[in-house]
Amino acid sequence: MRDRYGHLDIDSLLPLHNQQEQIAVGVREVFVPQTVRTDPPPVDLPRELWQRLADSGVLDDRDLPGDLDHHTLAKLRHSYEARPARPVLEVLAEPDGQKMVLLGDPGAGKSTLARYLAVVLAQRGGDVLPAGLVGLLPVLIELRRYADPTWRGLSFVDFLDRQHHTDDRLGLPRTLLERRLHEPGRVLVIFDGLDELFDRGDREVIAHQITGFATHYPGARVVVTSRHVGYQRGPFDAAGFSHHMLQDLGQKQIDLFTQRWYRIACPGNPPEAARLRERLLTAIASSRSVQELAGNPLLLTILAVIGRRQTLPRDRHNVYRHAVTVLVEHWEVSKHLAATDPALPELDREDKLDLLRLIARRMQDGRAGLAGNHIVGTDLFRMFETYFQVDHALPPGPAKVAARAMLEQFQHRNFILSRFGSQVYGFVHRTFLEYLAAEDIDVRFGNRELSESDLLQGVFGARWSDPAWHEVLLLLTGIREHFAGRIIDRLLAADPYWRLRDKLPQHILLAMRCLGELRKPVALGPRHRAIAGALTHLLESLRSRPYDLALLTAFKQIVVPVITTLGPRWPGRDYYLAWYRLRGQIHLSDLRMDSRQMASIANQIALALDPSSDLRQYLFTVATDHHHEAIRRTAVEAIASGWPGDPETLLWLRERITDDADEYVRQAAVRAVASGWPEDPGTLPLLRARATGDTDAYARTAAVRAIASGWPEDAGTLPLLRECATTDEHEYVRQAALRAIASGWPEDAGTLPLLRECATTDEHEYVRQAALRAIASGWPEDAGTLPLLHDYATGDANAYVRRAATQAIVSGRADDPGTLFLLRERATSDHHAYVRDAAIRALASGWRVHPGTLPLLHECATTDNHEDVRMAAVDALASGWPEDPGTLRLLRERSIDDGNEYVRGTAVRLLASGWSEDPGTLPLLRERASSDTHEYVRQAAMHAVAVGWAKDPGTLFLLRERATDDANEYVRRAAVRAIASGWSEDPGTLPLLRECATGNVNEDIRIAALTAIASRWPEDPGTLPLLRERATSDDQPIVRDAAVYAIAVGWAEHPGTLPLLHECATSDNDEDVRTAAVNAIVSGWPGDPGTLSLMRQRDAVDRRKGAQEAHSRRSR
Repeated sequence: MRDRYGHLDIDSLLPLHNQQEQIAVGVREVFVPQTVRTDPPPVDLPRELWQRLADSGVLDDRDLPGDLDHHTLAKLRHSYEARPARPVLEVLAEPDGQKMVLLGDPGAGKSTLARYLAVVLAQRGGDVLPAGLVGLLPVLIELRRYADPTWRGLSFVDFLDRQHHTDDRLGLPRTLLERRLHEPGRVLVIFDGLDELFDRGDREVIAHQITGFATHYPGARVVVTSRHVGYQRGPFDAAGFSHHMLQDLGQKQIDLFTQRWYRIACPGNPPEAARLRERLLTAIASSRSVQELAGNPLLLTILAVIGRRQTLPRDRHNVYRHAVTVLVEHWEVSKHLAATDPALPELDREDKLDLLRLIARRMQDGRAGLAGNHIVGTDLFRMFETYFQVDHALPPGPAKVAARAMLEQFQHRNFILSRFGSQVYGFVHRTFLEYLAAEDIDVRFGNRELSESDLLQGVFGARWSDPAWHEVLLLLTGIREHFAGRIIDRLLAADPYWRLRDKLPQHILLAMRCLGELRKPVALGPRHRAIAGALTHLLESLRSRPYDLALLTAFKQIVVPVITTLGPRWPGRDYYLAWYRLRGQIHLSDLRMDSRQMASIANQIALALDPSSDLRQYLFTVATDHHHEAIRRTAVEAIASGWPGDPETLLWLRERITDDADEYVRQAAVRAVASGWPEDPGTLPLLRARATGDTDAYARTAAVRAIASGWPEDAGTLPLLRECATTDEHEYVRQAALRAIASGWPEDAGTLPLLRECATTDEHEYVRQAALRAIASGWPEDAGTLPLLHDYATGDANAYVRRAATQAIVSGRADDPGTLFLLRERATSDHHAYVRDAAIRALASGWRVHPGTLPLLHECATTDNHEDVRMAAVDALASGWPEDPGTLRLLRERSIDDGNEYVRGTAVRLLASGWSEDPGTLPLLRERASSDTHEYVRQAAMHAVAVGWAKDPGTLFLLRERATDDANEYVRRAAVRAIASGWSEDPGTLPLLRECATGNVNEDIRIAALTAIASRWPEDPGTLPLLRERATSDDQPIVRDAAVYAIAVGWAEHPGTLPLLHECATSDNDEDVRTAAVNAIVSGWPGDPGTLSLMRQRDAVDRRKGAQEAHSRRSR
């Protein structure tokens, strides 16, 4: 057993032409037990669809083959959730595991589990097994060997007896085996690989033999392994076998496997093992596709083998090429074709890869595109048939035979394609579809079937906005690395109007991801500045979109991993750090409190690019001395995340918590200590003291939340939270404590009574709202919940509480007969707009088909006396009834005649987005952009025209007219920015911007023009002179400040820059401009002899400002 099954077959994980990296890996040394789910659903789905179904329960119709519907999928998901994953060894050891079938995907570890059990039970000792398995005699029967004609006709016992007398001695003598089999609970018999019997008749015969064996020896524990594709469970159900499906490995299992693997792969070299393991785990965490592969034990092993030689994820296309090559080479299709008809051609590796690429191309050209990952069996058959006729010159008859044999191979034997639904096929791993689609495009590009223009415009230009194509585009970038510069240029220029949209700027994010694909990013040269500029523009744009959670998530998942991987070697580093020190913190300090995470991300990027002590000292100085508390707060967060291992950091943070004069800084320090040092014995006492003793409510709130999330098991936590929820003088603290109790202690007998008490007696509406929402979500079935919500929806004196109760009633209670009546009454009769707004939105989403909803919305859109309610009704009509002829009429009427500019602006945007094809939309928008009496509407209409009709010859004329003639400076500034973004190639744009930068116009317009010129025309010979002239001669300090910043960041290497900054730092008559110049010199030229005196000057200015602001706060 040990000699035959004790080691993994690493040779099979290496391409046949590259077998030199052989290492001996024992099964017991690396095996990580999987988990299983009981009685898996009967429908086969590709892995990524299963995962999406499990995560969200939602799949797009395009993702599904024709014979699967959402009703079936809902039942599948319910089945999935009702059967939680459990450790496989525990399930095998249970009484119900006496007769069991273990199903799994190819590579799920079925045979490895069988071999592990055989070896560990045979050797006895060492591994800890569940009690039900300890002491069992292992018998492993490889069914592919048993099915060999040599053993045909033998019983399993006869087969094992014969095996015992052969050279490998894997069997057992008949007398010993018979005796043990008849003794209850003495033997574990594993029949491994039922799916490896390709002939269906053989499978059926042997399945009945196995069930008969289990019946004849009821005391034996019997386990059968098989792939789930093609498995027929009827005989095993009839014999009382239970069924379990092996699950993908989770993160903890992956961590454990990689630790064990590299310990063996790097004997005697723990540092190297740790380095390789961390590199692989980072690659897995950074890529959705690699994560998908890593859940499969076989593919995880392939990743680990490859990880010894190359870095992931930058070599992902090579990883996938290796995996596909291994699986294709070990797929013996030619042997099967020859068995079907000896005259059929032999297919080599390239033939098989050609076929797979053709399938990927057919899928990407289908209705669902790359999002679908499925192809109908008849289409696949015709593809194979055509392939054999064209590429191998087979006549139609033999081509059909070969095609049918190929289809059988993919259905029953191959790892890459599998069947799901009825006669519908897809790639088992979506990653294979994406890789092969990318390789297909690359092969055609290399063969000159596709030109450079086809690749840049027809592939990247046409597909960058489709998320289903992103992985293919990234792989192509990695494959064609020498072409990456032009690809990134194309992406960065793909959407010049992104600032005008609410959607994610996918082109910038995709360009950042492409940067992460490159093995030699330095080869991009000057493009790194463009990438860094796009990154800083993206961060600065957050001032106008502070609640954009999608962008925040994109930064966390895309930008931070890419920049962290590149680190200080990124050539765009200096540009970003210059922006971060000179401008970044100022911009980010203007963000609202909800966007502090984005400030933290900007800090993370800076720390990844400059982990030096210089940056640390700079942040310490900023955190303690800067006059702006928001900048001090972000510096505190950066220090906590950048140097958590330094003992000085914790001491310094505690000092901030107790001594800093600003409540926001103390709040940031509280959060940092709670999340970064939860094990320190002083942390919990410090937080308790802050929760009850800090003079500021924000700091107390931060402490309450930290204690509730970090120490829920501590006996003192719940009493402290109850005290804060009922006795703290500030509503924010009471609200935070109440929410923590509701979410963390719902089973406690005192929680619901406390929530009801606070909902009825607390004096502040925020606390009553929080209590009502907690009751509605946590106790929806309680008999007192619905009456309580009804009472507060109509009777509370505060509109916010009535709104919260109204929203809570709707959630999950659409069938309640009183709900519709209450909503209609609230939508028309409540005296506050917030409540009417909530009721209207609830009716539109939950009662769309009710005949009274549409007329009510029309009435509210035209007659309600508050603009928020009319806007809510207009928005609901546009999204819910776009086909109704009355909707378009109402939107046109509201865009012109409504008395409120925000309603008119909303109608304008809805017309542009939903009715762009209507011939009347563009004329109406142009008229609104020029003639509306309010700047908000004119700007909204102008933006809509610029984004939706950029190629219309009248659009640029409209923008130029608005840029020069509009009465409002905000409209003129927006027009300037739109022209600079979308028409930089027009010969009239740069002269217009220069005119705006120097003319007698509003200073904000001059800044917008200067910023556009500096970022888009840095190479123009007139740009630097213009900036120098504005930095010294403009009559507005804010314009001079902007010019100083642009010069310092963009022309740091120019010999005239430092002298100019010295001049501005000492001679400008405005203190802010002098300070900006000093900051630029200190940040960019720390070694300059004059820097020290300038630092002293800045320090004095900052202290004076700090003292003035402190005095102002005390006076308030």
